[in-house]
Amino acid sequence: MFYLIKLAVIVGSCFIIFSIPINNKTLFSYLEKESAPLTTSLINKTKETTQNTYRKTKQLAKQLFRNSIPKSMQKIRNKSENDEASEDTKKVDKYEITKLFSE
Repeated sequence: MFYLIKLAVIVGSCFIIFSIPINNKTLFSYLEKESAPLTTSLINKTKETTQNTYRKTKQLAKQLFRNSIPKSMQKIRNKSENDEASEDTKKVDKYEITKLFSE
């Protein structure tokens, strides 16, 4: 409870201090004018970094799913290994895949 009262006093006093008029402008207006280029630059960099991170994560996720083998394909590979053929030389027929999914 004491924390909320303390916070309210701090916010109220900051509001009063930043509302002090100097040359027909408030102190907040001067601070905003000085900090605007820095905050704009900071926002743009953050947005750019977030977009790059999203793009890279999306690319990695696509690559991960492309490299993963579904269970149905694993069954076909296991079947082909048991038929004494290596994975590199044995190709999976489309008919086998459709037959496997229809089961």
